[in-house]
Amino acid sequence: MALSGGVVASENGVGDVTVWRMEERERAPVEPSAYGQFRAGDSYVIKHTFDGGASHVVYFWLGKDSAADERAAAADSAEKLVDELGGRATRVRVVMGREPARFLELF
Repeated sequence: MALSGGVVASENGVGDVTVWRMEERERAPVEPSAYGQFRAGDSYVIKHTFDGGASHVVYFWLGKDSAADERAAAADSAEKLVDELGGRATRVRVVMGREPARFLELF
């Protein structure tokens, strides 16, 4: 359930969600008003931070029509983000049409 400005309610309290769309092998920020609106031809990286910033999940969402190089870039970018978070994050691959409930609850 979205609250405002990318802040969502999670099982562990209030968390923060940030979404990037892959463009030219780089993460490009997505406006919070467009969070949860994913296009089949694109790939995205989503960071969910909760427990007061102590816990993170980094998702990479792969559209069914996204190019192979874009999918690879999303996976690489998600891994880099985990590294940026000091390795204190779980990385989760999400394929269009098979989104887990916890992912869908972010939006």
